[in-house]
Amino acid sequence: MATSQELMKRYGMTTAQGMTRMIRAHLAELNADGQQHARKVGKEWQLDADAIKKLDELRGLTRSEAIQNVENAEIRALTEDVRNLQTALLHAQQETVEAQKQVQQAHQQVLQAQAAVLQEKDRLLAMQEQKAAADKSAAEQAVRIEALQRDLTRQQQEMARQSQELLQARQETAQAQQEAIRAQEEHQAERERLAHASLWQRITGRW
Repeated sequence: MATSQELMKRYGMTTAQGMTRMIRAHLAELNADGQQHARKVGKEWQLDADAIKKLDELRGLTRSEAIQNVENAEIRALTEDVRNLQTALLHAQQETVEAQKQVQQAHQQVLQAQAAVLQEKDRLLAMQEQKAAADKSAAEQAVRIEALQRDLTRQQQEMARQSQELLQARQETAQAQQEAIRAQEEHQAERERLAHASLWQRITGRW
């Protein structure tokens, strides 16, 4: 049994509709003996050897011509397949080129990202070094401040001691001045008494 596709190749036809019209046009002649040499199974027409032979006669087609038509149809089909494969290959090559571009772009982006990461690492390292330097400077400053605080404490203690000594000296000076004034007053009083005392009192010392 031959299908419509096989008959299309045999008779050099390009559409299934044309093949169907030809079978229907000669259906009575193909089945003239009452046998279903040509019949439709589902949506597909099928012809046996007798029907094909009869159709060849109706078409005025010799066996060699039929074979040549089949070969030509196969050549055309192969040519079409080759053309389709070439088109598919061209598309595949274009897609490969595009994919390679995308890979290159992705690789470039990876390189840029890696460079950015390295730059960020360098920046973080510099920040860590700056922090370490700042911490060291702060520690040294704290030591200096502590030393200055100790010196200030000593100076305050020394000033307090000197202030105490100065206060004591002032107190002693004031006391000495008071004693001197008192002695001077006593001396002045003695002189006044002497000035008013009689000769006898001066000689005897009796007042």
